[in-house]
Amino acid sequence: MSVFLIDYENLHTSAFAGLEDLNEDDRVLIFYTNNSDNLTFSLMQRLNSAKARIEYVKVNCGGKNSLDFQLCSYLGYLIGTNSCSCFYIVSRDKGFSSVLNFWSERAAGANIVMFGPSIRSCADNNAEPEAAEVEQSQTVQPQIEQSKTEQPQTEQSQTDATLAEQPQTEQNAAPAEKPKRKYNRRAPYKRKPKAPAEQTA
Repeated sequence: MSVFLIDYENLHTSAFAGLEDLNEDDRVLIFYTNNSDNLTFSLMQRLNSAKARIEYVKVNCGGKNSLDFQLCSYLGYLIGTNSCSCFYIVSRDKGFSSVLNFWSERAAGANIVMFGPSIRSCADNNAEPEAAEVEQSQTVQPQIEQSKTEQPQTEQSQTDATLAEQPQTEQNAAPAEKPKRKYNRRAPYKRKPKAPAEQTA
């Protein structure tokens, strides 16, 4: 049994993508306020023809995020009274991610709480998680082995390239030029004293 709690104030019609895929055991709870209490005729037809049980929960607007608080409170009530169900919050409000983290630590796998922008996205995220993890581990392991085998080759090729380039760079390097001596024009020119003449006997 799956229970979908829809934040209609946040999503409106886009939240019901995948409604036709639900069965008779599923429940859809639509949380709405006075600011979001309009339904189109096409959405009414989809809700009436859906196999899942549809329930409407009107939220009293007492302040900011009042719908979010009441939805989370009702979710806790449902988790406590329906231990065999999977619960999904249908909203784009990222504040619900903290609710998922809270229940993932305390539900101990008995109740799965997912979060997504539509009914279909929530159901797809929960479809066969174990198979997805196994497939991901199988794809990651060959990549790790391949990187291990390629690593020594790349290091050896780098050292060979540096050794091959080193003699060429030494030969091609031009000899360093000696710095030119600078003369100070203002300094007086000093002649060297002549050596004294040798006296002849």
